[in-house]
Amino acid sequence: MSPDPIPRGTNSRFRVPTNVPVFLLCFLAAVVAPALEQWDHGEVVLRGPSGGNPYVDVQLRARFTQGDQTIDVPGFWDGGDVYKVRFSPPTAGDVAVRDIQQGWGNIDAPTMAQRFWLGTMSGCYVGHGETYKHPEDILWWSKGGVLHGESPKRIQWLKDFMAQSPPFHELQPLGDDKGRFVLAKPGEFYLVYCVQRKPETIQLAGERPYKVDLIEPWAMTISPAGTAHAGEFTVAPARPDTVFRFTPYAAGEAIRPDARIQATPTEDVPPLTVSFQAVTTVARADWDLGDGTKATGRVVQHTYAEPGVYTVTLTATDAGGGVAVAQTEIVTEHETTEPLVRAGFARGEQPLLKLHGTAQRGPDGGLLLPAGAPWGWVQAGDALIEELRGLRSFTMLGWLKPTSLEVGSGGNRIVFCLNRDGDGIDLVCHTDGRLRLAVNQWPDGIRNDSSLGKLVVGKWTFFAVTYDASRSSDNVSWYFSPPLDAPGKTDVRLDRQTTYNNGPVGADLRGLAIGNFNQTMHSYGLDRQFRGEIRGLQIFGSRVSGRGAQSLETISVPTTTF
Repeated sequence: MSPDPIPRGTNSRFRVPTNVPVFLLCFLAAVVAPALEQWDHGEVVLRGPSGGNPYVDVQLRARFTQGDQTIDVPGFWDGGDVYKVRFSPPTAGDVAVRDIQQGWGNIDAPTMAQRFWLGTMSGCYVGHGETYKHPEDILWWSKGGVLHGESPKRIQWLKDFMAQSPPFHELQPLGDDKGRFVLAKPGEFYLVYCVQRKPETIQLAGERPYKVDLIEPWAMTISPAGTAHAGEFTVAPARPDTVFRFTPYAAGEAIRPDARIQATPTEDVPPLTVSFQAVTTVARADWDLGDGTKATGRVVQHTYAEPGVYTVTLTATDAGGGVAVAQTEIVTEHETTEPLVRAGFARGEQPLLKLHGTAQRGPDGGLLLPAGAPWGWVQAGDALIEELRGLRSFTMLGWLKPTSLEVGSGGNRIVFCLNRDGDGIDLVCHTDGRLRLAVNQWPDGIRNDSSLGKLVVGKWTFFAVTYDASRSSDNVSWYFSPPLDAPGKTDVRLDRQTTYNNGPVGADLRGLAIGNFNQTMHSYGLDRQFRGEIRGLQIFGSRVSGRGAQSLETISVPTTTF
């Protein structure tokens, strides 16, 4: 369970946009049911949310133990606010019920802090529960207590920040249901929350100029960012989850200096030498170059030796002490001919793999995922793979041999690094033998598929899928070999091209799982497992161009040498 609390929208004065999830409380239990006869009927009854869609909003599972036996059982909605888990013990005696889990209890601290902001930006009064598993079984929402984790202090900071803003009942949410978040008292106060790293335009009322402040919710900092004139104004965040505040200058108040950054080049392979120029009229320019290096001067030069995404901050100070802050981003990456991920090989895998549940090693280092519960998954590395963040283009390829095309709800996972249903990549297999790719979103409802019948039970098929966010159309390409009895040298052809552009891979992804969900989705069940064997899986990519989307001529097919 997450050590951070779960927000619950309460006393809302406005309709909550559909892209602002309102999460519900999560129950933990460790109780003993009365002694039952073998295969007798028993159940646990819980009270939960009575509104919304209980089939989508709530995922409920419980673990029953009796002696040395452990059984995981899904729960169900029984009308109104009643949720139940039923069980029939295989032998007579007491049954312990442990760790009753729901899928809406699994978000991390940054996501929690973000959702408090988004709820607030949508004009809602946002509350919280607590899912921290206290050793004394204390639930904050029922007994009171101390909130745990990294988000409470940031929630408090947001509360204090809003207390210094105009009264909340005077503010209007001016965003939409498509990812735009604006909260304002027109002519006096504006907040713009940039969820992604893309420009947002706002209309500033009146005639007076406005002070612009750069707010970083996770860092809990406020920095002056120059001046905006009334009318249409565009902000360009250097990173996701950035907030801009606009407040008009008071009569006679000194105008802040303006500052922006010119950087050349902004992206390439390391070592990358970048020239920076402070575009400002003030004399003093101080730089934080994003890798721990500091510098001073209107023009500076710096070399980035390692791959990474670096946020560069310029602080311009005038003679009167007025300050303006500007930011930009520098991206360096490996050559795209080298794989970022290499799995299902007898040697040379990266990162190191950990096999869980029923997952096994197959011949030649392949990853074997047997059909049927209990399920298995393969974990790539101990944390998220930094090299996958922000990929503008990528290629995934490998060999697949399904032993069954029976699928769980929504299809079986081949590659999954989503942050639940947010940033990351999701490659799915469906029961009709087609594959589907989703980027930064859940794949349900997406029609970004290969042709039907590309995977055949008992046969090996080589696949490659490329994604290029730098192209506006035909930016996904699917390639396949014919079904084969064994991996080897084969003819690979273009199957189809589709238009599906959901931007570069988001920065807020999570750990990479192969053949199933990662930990952000384990409470939803692990039956969305690929059923069969995966060999020679590789991921290539580029943060700076479309060259991570390989052409048919450059795609290399791993063979039986693995």
